[in-house]
Amino acid sequence: MPAVELVTGYTGEAHIESADDGGGYASIVGPGNYVSSDVGQALRAEMPDANTCRVHDGEAWFGGRHVRIPTGSHVDVPVESGTQGQQRHDVVCVRYARDAATGVESCSLVCVKGVPGSPSAPATLPGSPLTGATSCDMPLYRIDLNGISP
Repeated sequence: MPAVELVTGYTGEAHIESADDGGGYASIVGPGNYVSSDVGQALRAEMPDANTCRVHDGEAWFGGRHVRIPTGSHVDVPVESGTQGQQRHDVVCVRYARDAATGVESCSLVCVKGVPGSPSAPATLPGSPLTGATSCDMPLYRIDLNGISP
């Protein structure tokens, strides 16, 4: 039978893992995906040019994981050029990844490219770090391209 685990107490050895913090955060914030609306610029996005989505500082909760862009900074996400005469829908996401062999986790911002001429946004990677997904997405923004212009 499993024992009760004292996560935040001193047990005499290193024992706290990201899954421990993730479970704790999910119990406070909720198990879903959230952007904190009152911290920094709340991951506000802008398009400084046709091939860049700039996401500004803020905090997010992604399946119990705390994700942030530090105060006063931003991340530029490349967006592929559109196709003349066709519409396309792209999605900017936070992408979570965990190396199954090492357990090392990371996250990044990515643009999932849609299909030119399709009326739908592209599929993003489903799942959650809470349920053991090794790669999953938290969609943030849809970019509608009309021809070459977003």
